[in-house]
Amino acid sequence: MKMQPSITFLATYGLVLSLFVTDSLQQARKRDIVFLVDGTHGMGRSFFYVRKFISEIINNLNIGPGKDQVAVVQYSFNSRLEFGLNVHSTRDDLLNAMKTLRFKTGRLLNTGAALDFVTKNVFIPAAGSRRDAGAAQILVFITAGKSSDDVGLAAEAVRQAGIVLIAIGAKAAVTSELQQITSDPDSVFKLSEFRELPTIQQQLLSKVQATLVTEEPIPPTEATIAAEIQRDIVFLIDESDYVGNSNLPLVRNFISKIIENLDIGRDRVRVSLVLYSNTAETEFYLNTYSKKDELLSLLRTLSFKGGKTLNTGKALDFVLRSHFIRSAGSRKEEGVPQFLVLITGGRSGDDIRRAADALKQNTVITLTVGAGAADPDQLKEIAFKPNLGYNVRDFYSLPGIQEQVIALLQRLRVQTVPVEEATVPIEVPLVTTTKAKKRDIVFLIDGTAFMGRSFSQVCEFLLKIIPEFDIGPDEDHLALK
Repeated sequence: MKMQPSITFLATYGLVLSLFVTDSLQQARKRDIVFLVDGTHGMGRSFFYVRKFISEIINNLNIGPGKDQVAVVQYSFNSRLEFGLNVHSTRDDLLNAMKTLRFKTGRLLNTGAALDFVTKNVFIPAAGSRRDAGAAQILVFITAGKSSDDVGLAAEAVRQAGIVLIAIGAKAAVTSELQQITSDPDSVFKLSEFRELPTIQQQLLSKVQATLVTEEPIPPTEATIAAEIQRDIVFLIDESDYVGNSNLPLVRNFISKIIENLDIGRDRVRVSLVLYSNTAETEFYLNTYSKKDELLSLLRTLSFKGGKTLNTGKALDFVLRSHFIRSAGSRKEEGVPQFLVLITGGRSGDDIRRAADALKQNTVITLTVGAGAADPDQLKEIAFKPNLGYNVRDFYSLPGIQEQVIALLQRLRVQTVPVEEATVPIEVPLVTTTKAKKRDIVFLIDGTAFMGRSFSQVCEFLLKIIPEFDIGPDEDHLALK
């Protein structure tokens, strides 16, 4: 039977299309996978189970240029790069490297610092990362214990960098901490002993192989680059007796180090400072100083008045009404991200919930830092998200979180919600997908006190929904009430 021309055309078209789709999927399957392995005494002889497990995973990956790449980092009190993503380009080379991998040893388990290390030193182009070329970025974290340092801010920075986190814990590892790091219970594997690793091998492989990045990278324009470096940051500092003049140099140094690492300028990063105890007083506004030297000079002369009462709720309300407004230098209406950094040494004597909720509703991204007698629960409630609240033992410990706070202020990505021009943090790259018919959609959101801390979860939900619409004058319209 003679095939009709139309059928011949369709068959040929289908073959070409299938080849195109297959090629596209192959391009999408390239992954940069980093194994971050606990090298402390808590891991001990279990290290050999872990080494064998990683080798088995490598043996099932599609290793090669333009395909999967693997790096390994061991850590204890510090981090050690065993080999980077661009060091071994064949499966045999990787497996040979794993055979010679030696146990690091160490007593302190600084997981937060290790997460920060891989973000800044391994998932970068210079170390072989192909994120800008569309490769999925995956971090497989394997630990035998609870971290000695804070993991919240560092894990947040990892997620903000678009890195997919998978956690494997055994022995003394704490499930709640693993979930805090991944922010996804389905990405946590908790075992009794590391000899059980083969039981999760297929699950881990399935999770890794299911992680694809198919969107093409979009070159940044001058406008987007400018938008990314613009920030309005208000520092709200407890000057009560909970902090006291003995800790003033430590607080002053902490803020100065942060400012030194920011791109200060009238059209870049703006900073303001408020001190409070019973009442709040402005030291300077967002539009008072535009030069870094001026800010650092003023900080060197900063002094505390003291005070026995700590009204953090009133202070939060004060900065919202007096600093995050146009006349005080706020550029919220221009879409510039709004940040509040609260540093306190005590528990608030007044209600903080109403003011904290108001800041969230106005999409001010609050980071909280507490020491001494600060209440960890209050810090989490005030923070825009609970893992943006950090509590250290004393003010001498502030340098331990300094880099993490700087990274969040520099890298926390934002997305503008068109109707109210509000900005909310996001954790994954936004991808606009299919177009649809024009629609008018209204989101009616509970703004009462019953919503409370759940408001941030609502923001995250909206964040995932809004990019799916085709926003435009003659396309989708959205409203928030």
